[in-house]
Amino acid sequence: MEHIMEVIGSIRSVVRGEAGATETDARSPFKRRLDTPAPCTTVTPRTKRRLDDSSPYTTTPKTSRRVDGSSPYSFTPSRRAAEHPVEVIGRIRNLTADASALEIGATSVRVRVPSHEAGGGRSCLRDFALDGVSASEEEGLEGFYGRFVRSRVEGVRAGAKCTVMVYGPTGSGKSHTMFGCTEQPGIVFRALWDVLDGGGGNGCEPVQVSFLEIYNEEVYDLLAGSGGANAKGPKPKVRLEVMGTKARNATYISENEAGRIAREVVKVEKRRAVKSTNCNARSSRSHCMIIVDVPSVGGRLMLVDMAGSENIQAVGQTGHEAKSETRTINQGNTTLKRVVESIANGDSHIPFRDSKLTMLLRDSFEDERSKILMILCASPDPKELHKTISTLQYGARAKCITRAAHASIPRDKVSSKEAHNAIRLKDEELARLRTKLSLVEAREATAQEEVIRVAEETQFLWGELRTTEDKLLMQQQELLAMKQRLQEVEREKMCMDE
Repeated sequence: MEHIMEVIGSIRSVVRGEAGATETDARSPFKRRLDTPAPCTTVTPRTKRRLDDSSPYTTTPKTSRRVDGSSPYSFTPSRRAAEHPVEVIGRIRNLTADASALEIGATSVRVRVPSHEAGGGRSCLRDFALDGVSASEEEGLEGFYGRFVRSRVEGVRAGAKCTVMVYGPTGSGKSHTMFGCTEQPGIVFRALWDVLDGGGGNGCEPVQVSFLEIYNEEVYDLLAGSGGANAKGPKPKVRLEVMGTKARNATYISENEAGRIAREVVKVEKRRAVKSTNCNARSSRSHCMIIVDVPSVGGRLMLVDMAGSENIQAVGQTGHEAKSETRTINQGNTTLKRVVESIANGDSHIPFRDSKLTMLLRDSFEDERSKILMILCASPDPKELHKTISTLQYGARAKCITRAAHASIPRDKVSSKEAHNAIRLKDEELARLRTKLSLVEAREATAQEEVIRVAEETQFLWGELRTTEDKLLMQQQELLAMKQRLQEVEREKMCMDE
């Protein structure tokens, strides 16, 4: 059956090719970056903080070949063009210290590694090539959204699928980038406005919005139990089960007005698990997903605000529950790094199932229509240098992910008429198989009914047998009592005769 479906799929792709349509392979696996050398990272000289080739995020895949020994992500050119589904943007928060460890360019971030960490007696520079960089002190959220996010969101109205995620250490400005503040609305509110084509209203197609939280490796529905307008107070969060790549039975609101959805976002965002730490006065203790579906065109927008990786001692967490929170946050972020690394290396096994976060993000990486906009939030503070380097390493590796181009079958090999005949024959074969399957299922149903009927009759007969045995036993007892009485009468008669 699987072979039949594969043949039908390939033949139909040929037919669509004859009609002039071009499509990419559905859920095609990722491959290594083989197009053009990418100056992802360059270290001069090497540092003690794993800035050399021993870094887990700068290791050249064993099956690839370095080009003239330059970038660890530079491979031999490919014979066929490939698609890059992940776009990586850097957002550098405001500097609070006197000196910055970063030199920001239009599409690159240069990290100045101090001499005591470089190990060579002098400081060195390390470059990270990204798709774009923005400094928050020079560009507000409105300008940042207009430059990097709006075009992706507008594509969702046309049926595209896009995932916007913010990644970085705790206190780097992820939640501010995603939700903003009263003066500067974040990506979430601006995206809702654009998805509904200027705020929506009468005549606009409604969208479906759901709110999920991943806390301690459990998925919760933030919308369920949040209470409506007449609710007296919020109810406990509803835990959901993840089935495949979806959260089962997640509730959603269907609206065509951005203002109403925005008010719900404000209310629901307050239900997230947050806590004050040494690194952040309002630190998110969970990952948050806002999923916007456009049913009329099949578009989907996922907005992911990730909890930041952190060190237990640095954030001052005490107690078993607090330490467990930190461990699960780091576990989810580490699993996402491993997924990115496995996809970039072209591994046969991708560990999507190792965390709930990556299970829900699986379609974002594998769906051929899906694009990912990864926003790296980092701090220019020299004290946060190791966190900044780790974040940029992760983003540079994600930028190297490619999706293999569709290898179409040459048109001269199969004509349109032959393709239609082959499809017709396969459809007839499938119809015969379905008929046989229906007959087998009908026979099984009849046999099952017969078994049930025989079992019921057997149970009835056993009951009748037990009833007959009881009656026979009573009759035997009565006969025995009559015999004893007859003997007594005979003895009395003999006594009277004597």
